Amino acid sequence: KYISPFAIGNSVTRCAFVGKYRTFPNGSQICTTVFRMPYGQIVATGFVSSPVYYTIPVVGGTGLYANIGGQVQSTATRLVPRREKLTFVIYSIRS
Repeated sequence: KYISPFAIGNSVTRCAFVGKYRTFPNGSQICTTVFRMPYGQIVATGFVSSPVYYTIPVVGGTGLYANIGGQVQSTATRLVPRREKLTFVIYSIRS
């Protein structure tokens, strides 16, 4: 496996807080992220309860990434400014 030290795209994330203590852990969020890559976009959305590490499902994409599924794992390498190491596990569901 080769991991590039250079960025190959960027992303935009929007989150909504969903609860305090009783229903969900404090600070829990539902987040949607669009990863913009050279040949299309990958969309992931899911429940995030930690700002340091989370895994959310890939729900679709555009261009080269149309009709895909899988998951993306994020590990924060720096919190301010935010930097993350991302691992995509992608399953093609093209027909």
